Amino acid sequence: MSNAPMPRWLIGLWLVLSQLGGALLAIAPIVVLGAIAMLTLGGGGMPSLFGLTCLSIILPIAFAIAAWIAFARHKHTAAVIFSGICLLVGALLYFAMDAFTRYFNN
Repeated sequence: MSNAPMPRWLIGLWLVLSQLGGALLAIAPIVVLGAIAMLTLGGGGMPSLFGLTCLSIILPIAFAIAAWIAFARHKHTAAVIFSGICLLVGALLYFAMDAFTRYFNN
């Protein structure tokens, strides 16, 4: 097994694919959370749900920006970790929304 570093273009490809995957996984929960938050804010409902919706939009964008900054500074390990966190946030939002719907449908 060699200790040769991974080519830079593969790291860039991982950044693009993981951030697109994270965005795709986060779109549906963000839309649903946003709709529920808007409906409940009109009736004086749950303002914390609106904050969660805003946070679920800001976190993936912040980690994506951090990943590209680290990539530009040739800190490839940090870039891969930040981009993986971006994907993880999208996946966690998806699974949380699935658990939310299963809880209220049963």
